[in-house]
Amino acid sequence: MKLGLLLVLATLTYLVFPKLLPEASTPSEPFGGEEVLFLQRNLSSQAMDWFTVIVYTVGYIVVIYGTGGFLLWKRNYNGFTNFLLVFVLSQALGVITWALYPVAPPRNPLFGVEGVRGIRESTLGFTLSFDPYIYGAFPSLHAANGLTAALFVRLHGKKITMAWLCLWALIIFSMIYLGEHYWQDALAGCFYSIGPYLLITRVVGKRL
Repeated sequence: MKLGLLLVLATLTYLVFPKLLPEASTPSEPFGGEEVLFLQRNLSSQAMDWFTVIVYTVGYIVVIYGTGGFLLWKRNYNGFTNFLLVFVLSQALGVITWALYPVAPPRNPLFGVEGVRGIRESTLGFTLSFDPYIYGAFPSLHAANGLTAALFVRLHGKKITMAWLCLWALIIFSMIYLGEHYWQDALAGCFYSIGPYLLITRVVGKRL
């Protein structure tokens, strides 16, 4: 119970603290965004819009709390503790990067990519209020936390690992289709997962 509450507290802190960052008057230049425009122009439909919004919002909750709950269910308390530590470290590094290198998402009407639709705004617009920082496109912590989740469940069987990897891939596809991130954000997010994962597991002296 205490470990679960710590995970909830960590996620709530992550949602609140970045909102205190000053708004960037001149965010960094976009990374291109051709991949976002390609997906929206060739795959756009109402069904795809809703599917990707649900994956992006609900899927992200699943990879965080689903992983934590799964590790606790398996009584892997050491694994859960390390998962929590990696999560906190990844978020901290991400927020620091946002403060030093603010990047607007492709969908941003002022500093984003021209022609990219704001799909979340037209479907589940209320979810925008949960975004921790409007210029926090780089790195993608959706990509980081999804990979971290897969790394921590991998010793519990191929089925759960493949399911988590598939969900992670769908989250990455969804966030690019929605114009929430560039492909570079997703790639950077992988390093913001692997780096803390290796550091934490080496600190505790065990490989998970």
